Amino acid sequence: KTKTISSSQSGTEFYRNATDVLVCGDALLSEDFKSAMAVFRVNRNAEGQYSFYGDNVTGGYIQASSSEKDYMITSPQPAFAAVEIDGGGVADIRFDGGFTHNKLRFYPARNIFSCFEDGQEHVMIFVFPEPEAIHPEIDGATITGEYNLASGATVVLRFPVTEDYNVYQRFIPSEDGENAETVDFAKYRNSDIELSRPGILEYYTEDKGMLAKGLTINSRIHTLAVNSGSSGITAIDCPEAEAVYYNLQGIKVKAPANGIFIRVSGGKASKVVL
Repeated sequence: KTKTISSSQSGTEFYRNATDVLVCGDALLSEDFKSAMAVFRVNRNAEGQYSFYGDNVTGGYIQASSSEKDYMITSPQPAFAAVEIDGGGVADIRFDGGFTHNKLRFYPARNIFSCFEDGQEHVMIFVFPEPEAIHPEIDGATITGEYNLASGATVVLRFPVTEDYNVYQRFIPSEDGENAETVDFAKYRNSDIELSRPGILEYYTEDKGMLAKGLTINSRIHTLAVNSGSSGITAIDCPEAEAVYYNLQGIKVKAPANGIFIRVSGGKASKVVL
């Protein structure tokens, strides 16, 4: 029996509650997975640091927030941490930045997880296998990365249907990039998706087997950049439109750095490393 970070907040916004689970080999058992245990999607940046995005945690990314208090908060902006795991499985998680209370630890006296300058009990990381990626198809051909849409054309996109996974998707037109946060993911229901303008298609898979046990385990969010094709008309020279950046969760980032981002500018979307 052990403790995991709870999906619920403590009495304040600065700590996370703990919840009881049983570790049985490579499985975790809990009476109420879905509401009790926080599940984080982990992303790695170019410097080898990791962010922890809570799929079922309000607020988004966990991060340290103080040099005087043991505060750990959630934020819509990515926060990265250096992670080292020793031979016994103990994880040293230190959030980047200027805060000295930056070690993710468990505090048994208060039954909370938070960030400490030193002391408290160490933590371990339990890794669930990532669900298989289900990529979209156009005319039976699998499409990944980028797709160049001919001027004035409309194409029909579909996702292969499987018994093991659900697919969720959303399309963010380039002209609506400012409002990306308002576009919700929708469950794919074996219907045609028509694409007729440039933008970003984002999608991920959900493990049906784990969902039946009350635990939501999703894949990373994949992106398909749909670019506008040539119309045959000579373009008039004009300054390039100001680029808008999003992280891989589709959240707009004002000052992108130290990671992989989606860049949208001039009707074209591309994945960049900064």
